[in-house]
Amino acid sequence: MLAEPGAGWLIRPGATNVIDLSYPIQPTGMSLHPVYPPIIITPDVPSREGILTFPATVDKETGYPVNGFYSRVIHQMMEGHGTHVEGSSHGFGELGRNIDDYPLSRYIGPLAVLNVVEQTRANPDYEITVEDILSWEARNGTIPQGAAVVLHSGRGGYWGIDQAYFGKDERGRDHYPGFGVESATLLVGERGISMLGTDLPTVDSPGQKGRMKTARPFASTPVRDVVQRPPNDVIILEYLANLEKVPESGALVIAAPVNLADGAQGMARVLAVLPTLVTRRT
Repeated sequence: MLAEPGAGWLIRPGATNVIDLSYPIQPTGMSLHPVYPPIIITPDVPSREGILTFPATVDKETGYPVNGFYSRVIHQMMEGHGTHVEGSSHGFGELGRNIDDYPLSRYIGPLAVLNVVEQTRANPDYEITVEDILSWEARNGTIPQGAAVVLHSGRGGYWGIDQAYFGKDERGRDHYPGFGVESATLLVGERGISMLGTDLPTVDSPGQKGRMKTARPFASTPVRDVVQRPPNDVIILEYLANLEKVPESGALVIAAPVNLADGAQGMARVLAVLPTLVTRRT
């Protein structure tokens, strides 16, 4: 999946081939899942209230602590706020793996971007098909084992505008694309991917909820049942940003989450490294 022979992932100081696929964490301006509580961070910006000092000695003239430093307090934040990764324990509890149970190598891999911007405009509930994957492979080659395959809907331009980002209808129901069961089965069972991602809240479209035919512990949709049911344990990436800046093939993704002990999910600074021509010394 390299762009051309001789290409590699080289990062130098000041390099412009590293793309941030993460949204900033902030108390306002983010799209939050409706069942999640708001983010509470004080103060909103560094200020006198945000300076801590040990011991707390205040300069009488300036009003600032002596030998202090800026530090805001995070009072409330969910594991899954903003750009984040999910371990299989998020869907399967103690049967699955927490984010700190995965080898670090699982968070790094070739990036395959499936662009469904046009399909999403025509059908906001679009589900990626096997044909979509085979069409991508006809242009770029077979998706390699250990890859991260992500859905690009184009909804990132509406980040923070929940009505448009979630595709809410007049009854308040969400409409956005996801992976279909057949395409997820192909990616997990035949391609052996490491990560499945999206620029939206979930890799499965909201219309998949309620499709489970039998009572299966934890998993809420058929796609999650395919992707994360042990021993598959595929890592899920959600709320990815800037996918329009990344080629559909050739980039390397680094999606290591915060090292949260026993975390089912974890915020992550997800990076895409674009391929560059590497000159080898002889």
